[in-house]
Amino acid sequence: MMQTKLLVTLISGAISASAVAGSHQELITATFEQLDENSNGMLTVKETSSHTIQQYFDSIDSNEDKRISRNEFNAYLVANPEHFDNDVQDTAQPGAPGNLAPEPVTKRAKQIADNKSSVIDKEAAEASEEMRSLEVKKQEVVTDYQFDLIDVDENGELSKTELEEHGTGEAFEEMDKDDNKVISRTEYDTFYQHAKQDQQE
Repeated sequence: MMQTKLLVTLISGAISASAVAGSHQELITATFEQLDENSNGMLTVKETSSHTIQQYFDSIDSNEDKRISRNEFNAYLVANPEHFDNDVQDTAQPGAPGNLAPEPVTKRAKQIADNKSSVIDKEAAEASEEMRSLEVKKQEVVTDYQFDLIDVDENGELSKTELEEHGTGEAFEEMDKDDNKVISRTEYDTFYQHAKQDQQE
């Protein structure tokens, strides 16, 4: 029992000492650029040996290649901002892996996006116009078929009698725009195109 108490006391003491030591660690005050003496984009043990960052080196070096990349530096900074002073926190590169700061939208990127958007709008308008054109052509085919079906004597004109036999005689006067008592193919097509537009509205 005495041994258990002693063990618990020792463990508690070790944890407390560790916590105190951790709270007294110095903040990293040098930026990545300041530490990267040869400007090769990597920090070596030698480059960091005289700086506070040395005590965090193994934790920052996530791939354990004995070098710290800009991405590793940023990722550690974002995950552990309490280890860095405020000036260093402000130097994290936007858009780097591990960095929560969004990539700034450049003027060129916005211009490209706007151009793509206008191209898409133009293509959509063209597609919509093409659809309308197809609808008109489809309607023309249907009305031509109907005209030929009603034109029993095949003279290229529809009489009131022919329309009445087809069940559409009541619209004769409205179709006969030139009042010549017969309906031409153009008059018939125009009447049904207008009727279709009225239905859509």
